[in-house]
Amino acid sequence: MLPCDANPKMIKRPLRLRDFLDTSNAPSHTNLPWVHTTIAANLLDIMADGCLTPVPCNVFKGENLCYLFAGRPAYKFSSEGEASHWQLPVVFVIRFDREPNFKRIYPFDSGAFNRKMLPDYITLFDRERFRIDNDPGNVGKVISVFFENDTRYLKRRPASRDTLGKVHNFEPRHQEIEALIRLYGEHSAAAFDDRAATIEAQLDHAINFADHNLLGIVMPEEYARDEDFIAEVKKVARRVRTYDVFPLNVNCYFGQIYSEVNRIYKDEGLLR
Repeated sequence: MLPCDANPKMIKRPLRLRDFLDTSNAPSHTNLPWVHTTIAANLLDIMADGCLTPVPCNVFKGENLCYLFAGRPAYKFSSEGEASHWQLPVVFVIRFDREPNFKRIYPFDSGAFNRKMLPDYITLFDRERFRIDNDPGNVGKVISVFFENDTRYLKRRPASRDTLGKVHNFEPRHQEIEALIRLYGEHSAAAFDDRAATIEAQLDHAINFADHNLLGIVMPEEYARDEDFIAEVKKVARRVRTYDVFPLNVNCYFGQIYSEVNRIYKDEGLLR
């Protein structure tokens, strides 16, 4: 091993994701909104407040954060046994009129990374090497480079390593990029769910519904029985979608939720 003061100048350091995107000349545009998922027990208070507020984070200790995912309602939680309607997910689909000042952006769920819910071939790297909040256009670039377009991203159909290698001429210094490609393409264990391939953004300030375009809300059908509540919701949300409630575990509902979010996109003309 060479001493620190004798490092040859010709040895290149590993390429960081943000630098790889900077040199990719990839399109930065995406039509996808941002998605926030929470437990339905919070719905009434959120709508009464008229905003999504940051809450204490158990990953970034000492910070209050609001988490969003690009396009997909990827955040998942579970409960024991049959779930009551207030234990089920509610999804807010948000389109900012002006891109906010994000605290951090990662190409995967940072909490899943931190808790080793992602495979060790990527978690052996420092998580901060994958931050891409230096440029708001990097969200679209990740989608266009690794998935080609919004539809393929939503369906988690990434480009293969061989396909990307023909364009980018991978070298050993691309090791972190190749780890991300492998992560996006693999479904190797139940723990490595859709959070592994969904872009995450963090905000340290509230998202006021009056100031932003709330494209839609997806909620359990029970909340739609309150006509006065739904009437108020429709004043700030362009579309309200509900899903049926059955005597099932929370995990059984995520397929329905994905479908309802995609229907909002199609109704808004964001997907073909």
